[in-house]
Amino acid sequence: MEVQAANHVKNREWAQALEIYNKLLQKQENGEEQLVSYCLDRSECLYHLGHHERVITDCKHILKSFSGKYNSTNEPRTRIQLIRSLFAINRLAEAEMVIKDWLMMVKQLNEIGDERISLENALERFFTLNSKESLEPWLSNLHKSFAKSQSLKKVEKSPAIFCIYCNLSFKDRAELTAHCLTQEHETMIMSDEGHDWYWRAPPRGFKSDAYTLCENWRELGTCRFGLQCVEAHGEGELYEWKERFQYREMKMLRAKEKQLYGKSYTENLLEKWVQTPNSNSVMSEKIDTVEDACSCPLSATVSSKNSNYSWKFTMKTNKPLKAVALLQDTHRNHFNLSQIVVGNVEQDIKNNQEFLPNEQGAVTEYHIVVAFQTTIFGTFRQSVVFDFGSEPVLVKHLCVDVVPDSDLEKINEIRKEITLCMSERWTKTNSEIVPFFSTLVSTGTNHQWEKNLLTTYPYPQIENFVLSNATVSEKKLTRNNYRERMHELLYVEEIARTNLISQYNLTTRLQIAHSYLLSPNSMAASTAKYSGNGELFASVCLGKELSEDTAEGRLILMYCNSVYLLPNPLENRSVRKVYEAIIEDKGKDMIYLRLSADTVKELNLTTDTDLEVQIQFQLNRVPYCEWHYTIDKIRNYKLIFPEIYVEPNIPWSPSRQWSSSLDSRLNLKQKEAVVAITTPIHVKIPPILVIGPFGTGKTFTLAQAVKELIKDESNKILLCTHSNSAADLYIKDYLDVWVESGIENARPMRIYYQKRWVATVSPVVQKVCFINLFHFNLQDFNAEIHL
Repeated sequence: MEVQAANHVKNREWAQALEIYNKLLQKQENGEEQLVSYCLDRSECLYHLGHHERVITDCKHILKSFSGKYNSTNEPRTRIQLIRSLFAINRLAEAEMVIKDWLMMVKQLNEIGDERISLENALERFFTLNSKESLEPWLSNLHKSFAKSQSLKKVEKSPAIFCIYCNLSFKDRAELTAHCLTQEHETMIMSDEGHDWYWRAPPRGFKSDAYTLCENWRELGTCRFGLQCVEAHGEGELYEWKERFQYREMKMLRAKEKQLYGKSYTENLLEKWVQTPNSNSVMSEKIDTVEDACSCPLSATVSSKNSNYSWKFTMKTNKPLKAVALLQDTHRNHFNLSQIVVGNVEQDIKNNQEFLPNEQGAVTEYHIVVAFQTTIFGTFRQSVVFDFGSEPVLVKHLCVDVVPDSDLEKINEIRKEITLCMSERWTKTNSEIVPFFSTLVSTGTNHQWEKNLLTTYPYPQIENFVLSNATVSEKKLTRNNYRERMHELLYVEEIARTNLISQYNLTTRLQIAHSYLLSPNSMAASTAKYSGNGELFASVCLGKELSEDTAEGRLILMYCNSVYLLPNPLENRSVRKVYEAIIEDKGKDMIYLRLSADTVKELNLTTDTDLEVQIQFQLNRVPYCEWHYTIDKIRNYKLIFPEIYVEPNIPWSPSRQWSSSLDSRLNLKQKEAVVAITTPIHVKIPPILVIGPFGTGKTFTLAQAVKELIKDESNKILLCTHSNSAADLYIKDYLDVWVESGIENARPMRIYYQKRWVATVSPVVQKVCFINLFHFNLQDFNAEIHL
């Protein structure tokens, strides 16, 4: 009977098929699954015969029988028939409720597997339909999605690993990963196939918000570019283009969720590293659970142009090795993974840039050899990561300088000169440092962030400081050498600045006091300060005056927040013990230190006494670490090295150039600058540089550009200046005036140094600052910008 019914359905003989299914449903031996199947087959016949109310009743009974549990085989079919019949009799609101309920169930349940990809896409598309005529194509696509999900379930039963986009199976994860890197797979997941689109395909290389309507088509109904036009010919086509872009984005998101996006282990790791605010949580040069050693220094210098070099890493751990990979692309062709031994078994390396082993048993020792070869002079860098299944992964940075003999002596002299001034600092490696701690001094909201930065980018030590030949000899910065050279140059600058401020290091007597009064001629306003909680102050008379006219004086005034103190006479200790104190105030020839309660207690200090000490001024390293961090987080070096051979096309037009909204005092060139600055963000143009001598109206021009930009409430503007007075000028002369005239979008947020005295700031500017008692409050600002 079932065969007869199926033949009637195939021949679209619905009445005959209905009669047989009614008889099949009356059989006593039917199980629950069989009853549901017959009932759905009967509903199919009833639908084509126009008995929609009976279809709705049957489908609701079936859904009720599932008792709230998702039946991945019969639920989609039941809901499709129910939705189709509801549409047929115009019960659209009820149909929409069924779809919403289904979509919510699909999103919440994980056990339906790959059905989620196709069904969720199809269901979400329902809410983008803009006419009743679109319902039938949507239902047809829903049928296809259901059929696809059923075929995928059959594949899931196979032990093979499967790519649901290309309909291919693989014997292991390594084969699947290799497939995901192919051009064919990438094309598949980035295509908008899977829908029956009506209009022509949108142009590639554009984002959704860049699609526009063709002016010629809108005004004349025709376009001389025809199908080659990159603008939409009609509102319907424009709408579908945006819909297709969203569909492609959704497919790529699903591919990422399924780990089928086509990215290698290296690409995924680097993407995660770039996106994380704490780099050490993803990659670290030292891991507690891994004991690592290398056969030779990580940085090497060789003088032969035809060179070979290798590093043998030995890793001891009880964790299984998940991956070994070389990260950097610039010199990838000079480095390779030449040997990997797991336990006593040498591994077969199919990809000498990235090794992903199969599942392993208990192994405690690994040997990995990284090889280097070249036939040219230059500086070559690479980073190798060892992944043991948890974060952070272990990373080692390799560098080979291939330098001709004639340059080698010069580079060694420069290195020697730089490292000589590094040996005199007191650091954690050569001293026991008692850090400053106080309950009276706020560490700020960014304390942990700064601590992480200082750990990630430590001050260079003699044994690991690298100054490559490229940094010394190459004159031009490029996209390929920018990152490494900037890191090295920042370290060189930090060493040089530390050497400069060391000229103020001295041996002197501290005058210990409970309080002090700043004299009127000091740099700060006159004030008295009192210590508490076991702390004391100490005044230090400097050997020479602090002046912003000298490099070292300017550094201490602006970039030194603390000092290290070593009491005299020195104790008989194997490691010297130094104490950190913060600089509370700075005068012309005097500085005032705050001594922590721990320091006071250990040194047995009392008020109105003195103490002979050696003092080392400490450069505030946080700005340098922030610069290092910024360099590492640059994802696209085109921002720094734009394509200068492409002439920028600023969308000038008479209506913009002569707009009545522009200030009449702007001259022609100033108007051009305003037009360029206010160009929509989706138009690709280089940064705008406005150059002019004093008094030519640069501030006025930028202010007028800001006035144009704030007309759009979604625009966010960051205005940076070289001085506080210049920043305040924008507020007093422009922004505050506009706010008072009723332009509320012009209200700024002024950011000051947190410890600046409020009394020194103009009352007009104070109105737009976050102020907590007598200090500027950055915490309120941080809360505001995250709203």
